[in-house]
Amino acid sequence: MSRARQAEYWIAGRPPERGGENPASRWPSRLLADSGYFVSRGADGSQLIFDAGPHGFLNGGHAHADALSLVLGVRGEPVFIDPGTGSYTTDPAARDRFRSSRMHNTLLLDGREHAIPSGPFHWHSRADARLLIARTGPEVDFAAGTHDGYAPHRHIRAVLAMHGVGWLIVDRVTGPGEIAADTWWHLHPAWEPAVAGTRIELRGPADRRLTFASTASELAIVEEAHGFAPVYGRLERGAAIRASASGRERCVLASFVGAAAEGGRVEIVELQCSAADGPWVESRFGIEIAGAQRQVSVWFPRDPAKAEPDQNWPQPCIEQLVTSCVE
Repeated sequence: MSRARQAEYWIAGRPPERGGENPASRWPSRLLADSGYFVSRGADGSQLIFDAGPHGFLNGGHAHADALSLVLGVRGEPVFIDPGTGSYTTDPAARDRFRSSRMHNTLLLDGREHAIPSGPFHWHSRADARLLIARTGPEVDFAAGTHDGYAPHRHIRAVLAMHGVGWLIVDRVTGPGEIAADTWWHLHPAWEPAVAGTRIELRGPADRRLTFASTASELAIVEEAHGFAPVYGRLERGAAIRASASGRERCVLASFVGAAAEGGRVEIVELQCSAADGPWVESRFGIEIAGAQRQVSVWFPRDPAKAEPDQNWPQPCIEQLVTSCVE
């Protein structure tokens, strides 16, 4: 049974019927506005889920510190995952660890959690995320969100799914003083990571290859004996990618996963604007992704909630979001 269709088993109580229509064609990309979840789906069975919703009901007893986190499956195989729930009350340390910010695919600022637990089912502090923009289209899906957990600093995460090309995640933190940011990317145990310069090479099921590229100043693979809970109460080995960057009053950390199953050499850099770029020089920043056969330049507004040239962005500009794509 394809991992992409396991949800059907849990809902229906029996394995899904094989054959027939591709599930991706029946379940298009969409925003689930009430919950704050943004779901991007590709025709090949790939799926990204972006969480830009509130912390949880009331005090959030079952909530995790997962604001602006995401999970990603490529061609039906889970790649970046939520590590699960190790314990409720029998192991308090595991309970707090598995619901921490660091155990989700999101950003930590200066090593701090954006929500602090208080006992196994309560929180001393919480962070509510909110969506700034969400758009879907035949070529690209795009969403951006923010949360209030690191005030006075502001964290904005933009997620761009370029169908057939890959997934670009851009984290931007602004605020006073020095900024040190880490993004965490927890891998499904089926994938083996290896550092290759400014990128991580992933080898997965059936010898599939993917490349994770980053603008980080430091990339590391972190392995833990008890870093993954496939079911409640069972702790297994887990591996994660930690990408680190720093700056003063501003820090941008971009991450890219190529959609090509064979992986390949990929480089990613932040573009520098100049006065020649026109009126957008103060309101946008760019990311360039360069591979063996493709080059993509993407321009983002510095604040998606106040995007120029008008408040309708990116609806009239979604096709122009990828400004150049050279085969």
